[in-house]
Amino acid sequence: MKFNKLSALCALACAALSGQAMAAMTAAELAVVNDANANNRVVFISGASAVQKGFTGIVASLFTGTPTRFANTTASSKDYEAVAGKLATSAGTWAAGSNVIVIYRTKGGSVQGVNPVARNEVIESLNVTAAACGAIGSGTASTPYVCGTNTRAPDAGVSDVAPALFHGAFNTEGEVAAAALDAAELADLTSTPIYGLAFGLAVTKNVGLVNLNKAAVSAIMTGNVGTWNQVDSSLPADDILICRRVPGSGTQAVFNMYFGNYPCDTSGAASNAPADRTASAIWDDAAHNYTTVTPQGGL
Repeated sequence: MKFNKLSALCALACAALSGQAMAAMTAAELAVVNDANANNRVVFISGASAVQKGFTGIVASLFTGTPTRFANTTASSKDYEAVAGKLATSAGTWAAGSNVIVIYRTKGGSVQGVNPVARNEVIESLNVTAAACGAIGSGTASTPYVCGTNTRAPDAGVSDVAPALFHGAFNTEGEVAAAALDAAELADLTSTPIYGLAFGLAVTKNVGLVNLNKAAVSAIMTGNVGTWNQVDSSLPADDILICRRVPGSGTQAVFNMYFGNYPCDTSGAASNAPADRTASAIWDDAAHNYTTVTPQGGL
């Protein structure tokens, strides 16, 4: 009997939690979303993930009250985020009080803030509509409404790397070489570059004891050095494990340029090309991630 009561209590608790997860958009939220879509007041921005944490906070300041939040997941790391609300002040031809949706895509990295913008290419976007959102989430920053996706051309892009770097199999999304922007396409990109990006080399805890200078990192990234004893003879001959960012990531493109001068080498020998992660036994190309491994020797 006691077991049955506990089971019933658990069932009620689960039902309550499920009800919270399935909360639909309110009438006021639906009115904002429907009006913004009907009047084409939707801005789609794509590109660098480095500014994801601050994006919705910055955008939210443009609205009155508390805007509604949307994403492709309730997890902390998202491929898409969006904010919907009423403008606090006028913006161009949009008057103060207008209902507006701003969507930000980080999927694919910085390259998606460059090539599709210059070429007006249609790419995947968050589908912030009444039909595609609201079954999961509550519309807050911590639990945004979860939406499906559609496609549209980005209106603007964000990149932490110069646009000319995005070509070649190691600097474009999907492991397939993409054509570099030509002179006319580059000229179409209007921007105010800010060169203030700081980055560091992420390594495991014991590597701090090793002198990883630029030459050593370059040799590791190009696959010319594969074991720790080749870096420092006092270390064991354990394999070096490199986890790299997605092709198209601005961070990865900076690494490729700084440590290997890729793709700036004009010799044609491709001697500076980063090692291909798809050739690694631990890379799962179907799942698009690394399999779980335990590094040898704790390095």
